[in-house]
Amino acid sequence: MRRLCIILMCFFMLTACAGLAPKAPPPVDQQPQATSRAGWGGPLVMVEEEDGSPSVAAYKIKVTNTTLTDNADGTASVATSSGDVEAVLDCASDDCDEIPDAPAPLTANSTTPTLTGGHNYITQNSASTVYSDFLGKDTDGFPICVLVNDANSGFDFTSSGLRGNDKDFTAVDGETYCFIFSTDDDTWRYKGVPNSFGATISGFTASRALETDASGNLEASAVTDAELARLDGVNSLNDITTASKSAAYTIGTDSAQECYGGVIYVTSAAVMTACDALTAKMSFSVITIGAIAVSVDVQADDKMVLDGTTLDDGDKATNTSTTGDLIVCTYYSADGWYCASGSNDGDLWTDGS
Repeated sequence: MRRLCIILMCFFMLTACAGLAPKAPPPVDQQPQATSRAGWGGPLVMVEEEDGSPSVAAYKIKVTNTTLTDNADGTASVATSSGDVEAVLDCASDDCDEIPDAPAPLTANSTTPTLTGGHNYITQNSASTVYSDFLGKDTDGFPICVLVNDANSGFDFTSSGLRGNDKDFTAVDGETYCFIFSTDDDTWRYKGVPNSFGATISGFTASRALETDASGNLEASAVTDAELARLDGVNSLNDITTASKSAAYTIGTDSAQECYGGVIYVTSAAVMTACDALTAKMSFSVITIGAIAVSVDVQADDKMVLDGTTLDDGDKATNTSTTGDLIVCTYYSADGWYCASGSNDGDLWTDGS
C-alpha cells in the first residue's frame, strides 16, 4: 500500500511541474491585449517614444540588423546614430555633398587655415590675408566654397596649394570662391568663373560675385555695359568690319570692331587716327582709293614703330599719294603700335612728323 501511495504522489508532482513549463507565445494576430505574458516566457516591457506616442507593451524588442552586440556578460549593446544629418542619412563622413551646411568661419588672418566644418566657409580677416592653402580636408574631389566677408582677403594662385588662373586675386567683399581638392598634385583647384585659359581678359571682372535674385536663388552678377562693349570688340574670323571715310576720322568711333581687324578705305585726303585705349589683339588696316595724300596718326600717349623704325611722339605715317597705298597697324606693346606699309609704286610710307 505504501508503494502505491508513493507512486501516486510522484505522478501528481510530475503533472504539476509540467504545468509550470514556459509556453511559446501564439502568433501576433492571436495575442490578447494583456498587461502581462508571464506564461510566455517573461513579463511585458513597456516601450514608448519620448512624446508618449506610440506606447506599446511587448515581450520582445527588435533592433535594426548589425546594430545589436552580445557583450558576453549577460548584457547587450545597441549601436545608435549620433543624431547628425550625415549619420541619419547613413553616408560616409564628408561624403554628403548634397547637404548644404552653414558657413563655418575660417581662422582670422591665417593664410593656411584648417577646415573644421563641412563644405562652406566664410572669411573674417581684420588684416591683409592672402590664402595659399586650406588644411584638414585632403579627400580627393572634396568641394568647398569660401564666402568673402571682409575687405582684406585674397587668393594666391601662382605659387601655393591653390590652382586657378595663374593670377593672384584680391577678393571683393561678397564674392564666393569654390574649390575642389585633387590628390593628383595635392592642391585645391579653383572652380569659380575662370578667365580665358589662365590669363586675365582685358576689360573683364576677374571673379564675379554671386547675388541673390528675387526668389532667393544664387546667381552670377550681371555683365556690365563696359564688358558688353568689350565683347563687341572681340575679333571674329568671320566678322571683319569695313568702312569708307572721306574726312579725318578716329578708327573705332563708329564701331569698336574696327579696332580688331577692321579695314578703312579712304577716298579723300585725310588723317586717320589709331584706336584709343590701346589693348592687346587690336589691329586695323588703311587702304587709299585714288591718288590722295593720307596719313595715319596715333593717340598722344602712344608710339608708332613704322617699318621697323620708332617714330617720335606725335609723328605720323604718310603715304606717297598713290592709288592703293596700304598700311597695317597691330598692337605692339602697352604704349605703341607696329605699322607695316606698302604701295603699288614700291615706296613705303614715311615719317610725316
